[in-house]
Amino acid sequence: MNNIASVYSLEKQWRASHDRLTEAIRHQRIALKGNPRHPQYLQFLSNHLWNLAETCLALRNPVEAAEATREMVSMNSGNPERLFDAACYLCGCTELTSNRSDGSRYADEAMAVLKQAVAAGWNDAAQTASLDSHG
Repeated sequence: MNNIASVYSLEKQWRASHDRLTEAIRHQRIALKGNPRHPQYLQFLSNHLWNLAETCLALRNPVEAAEATREMVSMNSGNPERLFDAACYLCGCTELTSNRSDGSRYADEAMAVLKQAVAAGWNDAAQTASLDSHG
């Protein structure tokens, strides 16, 4: 499902990508019920969530993008690259909301996750400075 979703994303067919990713996440959660610590299952779920967050940003759905991102953060607390990406996704959510308080909340979350990324070892100042949002 994730690979099919990737093809749809490359073709900018965001709704079809979203539907395949949602299905992939559902299947991955079922697999994890049988073995909740299986590293490959966890990695696949994290990948699906990462792709879903990007897809939701493309669909201009900040609520679902933030939900996927938060779950990805909880699974990747020691991964500075994933945490940096998550901070960027949350920044992307701020750009999509028309509600100022929601935008502030996403910005605060992004800063908190960026601090986690630094604590986990993120030190690519040049990349950090070059991005105004992910992508």
